[in-house]
Amino acid sequence: METISGLSTGLFIKSFHVPGLVAGSALNAYDADGTTVRVLALQSNGGNVGIGTGNPAAKLDVAGEVKIGNTGANCDTANAGAMKYVGTMIYCNGTAWTAMGGAPITRVASATVTAWRWASASISCNADEVVSGGGGSCTDPASNGFNFINYSVPTGNGWTISCDTPNHHDNTATVFAICMK
Repeated sequence: METISGLSTGLFIKSFHVPGLVAGSALNAYDADGTTVRVLALQSNGGNVGIGTGNPAAKLDVAGEVKIGNTGANCDTANAGAMKYVGTMIYCNGTAWTAMGGAPITRVASATVTAWRWASASISCNADEVVSGGGGSCTDPASNGFNFINYSVPTGNGWTISCDTPNHHDNTATVFAICMK
């Protein structure tokens, strides 16, 4: 190991020959006194990369937790196999972001509107989602009569519900849309 003059702390990288490696070289990280830290190991014989291990057994071998974020990338054939974290782990199957359990990511979006007699409410899925169903309810906040649904239908990339009450009072429309990525 070569000593770097004036370096007392920190990290440096040195390439050297490791007996037994087919390609004959590796890259490891060392601290300033020359002791292997094994923070990073790159093996030229198999192309394995180790983080936290000096002897990676796979293309990427991480000894410890891995933090995965969300770049907002779309799921398409170019990103097939990509993973990201959006409150839960999901992966790109080539056409849609899918939960690690196998089902596409689904969320329920909802909205509530209270209005005099003819309440209606609409909700839309996000641009990267597709509405796959929906529904709603009509209620009387004062409980002084009955209500009925005029219609509950898909609209664009969302859902709309329209309510009525013949009792001339407030009516509450609650709508939901099932949105899938």
